[in-house]
Amino acid sequence: MLPAIAESGCYFMALVEATAKRSTRLLFAVPLVNSVFNRCVAKQYMRGDCYIMYPDKILETLGVQAAYLGKTTRPCADNEFEILHWYYEKRNWHHFTGGDGEGHVSYDPWGISITATLGVLKSKRLFREVS
Repeated sequence: MLPAIAESGCYFMALVEATAKRSTRLLFAVPLVNSVFNRCVAKQYMRGDCYIMYPDKILETLGVQAAYLGKTTRPCADNEFEILHWYYEKRNWHHFTGGDGEGHVSYDPWGISITATLGVLKSKRLFREVS
């Protein structure tokens, strides 16, 4: 896996995982993840340091059509999914995980992270699948 993804690609990997749930493609294959990362950086959907500007475009690159609804704290409705933004004040760490639709972690790119375990839920990034 590319160093940038391994170091700070939690939002990107949460998008990959959200796509994997909605696709039959083998999306966790490292060469594919690296290739998608490079394409998204080249198209300026995200920066090389993994800061994401256009999450809906990254999902589209991964093969999922979804509208980005923005930051919220409300639960997901039908055909919506969430990426959770956690903050651990003690170390000033931010982290993103997949959510279960009710604000709980369903996927953590780093396994069981300190930030998602000891931190607070700062916001949700909400998406609606479109056909």
